[in-house]
Amino acid sequence: MAVATRKSAASVAARQRARDLRVRFLEREQKLLEAAEEFLAGRESTGKAVEGIGRQIVRVEVEWERQLVRVREERARQIEGLEGERVREEREGWERGARVAARMRGLGVKEGEVAERLGVELGEVRRMVAWVKGQGAKRVPGAVPGGEAGPGGGARGVVPASVTSVAAAGVPGAGAGGAWAGARPGADGAGA
Repeated sequence: MAVATRKSAASVAARQRARDLRVRFLEREQKLLEAAEEFLAGRESTGKAVEGIGRQIVRVEVEWERQLVRVREERARQIEGLEGERVREEREGWERGARVAARMRGLGVKEGEVAERLGVELGEVRRMVAWVKGQGAKRVPGAVPGGEAGPGGGARGVVPASVTSVAAAGVPGAGAGGAWAGARPGADGAGA
């Protein structure tokens, strides 16, 4: 019987060790399961956060694009307005110069002297005077009334009517030669 008790005691001890191992194994499995759950929950949470941030980035990009479009449109409107003002100012400046040249011719100054005094080419003086004669609606202040010929044969007292557009005046855009160069009727060879 002593052998049987030893077997039983050894069996009981083995069984107890097996139970202890099983408990440790189950505890370890529980810890691993919890760690895996934590990992997967963190990954899901991170994924959702990253998606949310991605949506915010897209919203910011879309809003900035809208603002850029508005800014570009406003810039284009401002530039277009300023370009129109520049063309109008160049045209009006050329027309004022043409009236001055015509008035000088009307006072009997020869074309060459007008060109020299104004610092422009002789052909420019001729185009200016021809343009003024073609307009012929207003009187030059201080010129002889009636538009009669003055000394030197030039018409006196004739200046152009107000021109409301570059197309109506036949004035192309200004060139590199100053405010009047290129901004005259016939600068492209027509009407000279």
